[in-house]
Amino acid sequence: MKSTTLSLGLSLFFFLAFTTAMHSQQDGKGKKSKIQKEFQGFDQDEDGVITLAEFKEKRVKKRKDKLSESELAAFYVRVEKNFTLYDKDEDGQVTMEEFKRRKAKVAEKEKKKAGGQ
Repeated sequence: MKSTTLSLGLSLFFFLAFTTAMHSQQDGKGKKSKIQKEFQGFDQDEDGVITLAEFKEKRVKKRKDKLSESELAAFYVRVEKNFTLYDKDEDGQVTMEEFKRRKAKVAEKEKKKAGGQ
């Protein structure tokens, strides 16, 4: 009986931990956050990470037809440099956590800049 109760208790604990984690990934209405949607916009193959190729594709997509070859080459260099600001562990991939940290840092800089004007 003790074993069954313990097993049921552990199952309930893990279920609650899982559902809490899932809800923390969403806003109060069960919708994905703005950052999650933005992340998913980059993560084209939906594997949970953003590669440099995915990052480039998303960043360059709107500008590709408007830039000359030399401008596009320079833009790719800036995009690659920007990618390294997200990829803090330098593994060639940006996780959701890295993406959130970078977005928070950018928001903080913008907040300071707006307050300083």
